[in-house]
Amino acid sequence: MDSLTTASSSTVSRWILASIALCACAAIGSVLNEQWGWFMLLKPLTTILVIGLFVWRSIGLSRRESPIALIALFACLLGDALLLKNDYFVFGLAAFFVAHLCFIVSFISLRGNQLKPKVLGISLLICGAYYSILYPKLGALLVPVAAYLLIIVIMMAQAIGMALNAKGHQGAAEWQIAIGALLFGVSDSVIALNKFLVPFDWSALVVLSLYWLAISLLAFALPTLIAQSKR
Repeated sequence: MDSLTTASSSTVSRWILASIALCACAAIGSVLNEQWGWFMLLKPLTTILVIGLFVWRSIGLSRRESPIALIALFACLLGDALLLKNDYFVFGLAAFFVAHLCFIVSFISLRGNQLKPKVLGISLLICGAYYSILYPKLGALLVPVAAYLLIIVIMMAQAIGMALNAKGHQGAAEWQIAIGALLFGVSDSVIALNKFLVPFDWSALVVLSLYWLAISLLAFALPTLIAQSKR
């Protein structure tokens, strides 16, 4: 019976993942074709499906990390909605700041502090170099962007540390989370590149595809990590 239940759960997860992929492709297609009405509908819908994936895979898990991670994903949804308008960019940045903070809390609650000095140091050097390039173009956003870069660097470094410390086949979830965190960082760096330095066509394709892949990996893997922590 347990094997049948597991198979059924995996099937539903695959259907949700397929729905996320289809909705993401439709959203990216709508923005590339400047169909803004469809984009304003499909962008939050894609993230809602990602939240649905997390909720489905979290059924039966009662640990406190589940709501913390869920808050992180809802903060992403709020950020998505706010970034639909350029006037709300700072508020969108704040929403994603909260998302990263909640992811960090969730990671630490599950695996403890996994920050490795070398990983954190290299991440900060890369981030600092990128910030120095952005600096002349940031204007009033100097402090908000700096704070955001710092929080995402900590989130990525914590995720990478978890993966490097994982042992055996159970480390798959940690590596999925690490890859998701890295993709999140790359997506955000492309947003900054497009907004502050060199606007380019197809930026939406890069940003959105990496972003939805990132949060899908996090939504898929975090329940596995939570389940392992219950044992």
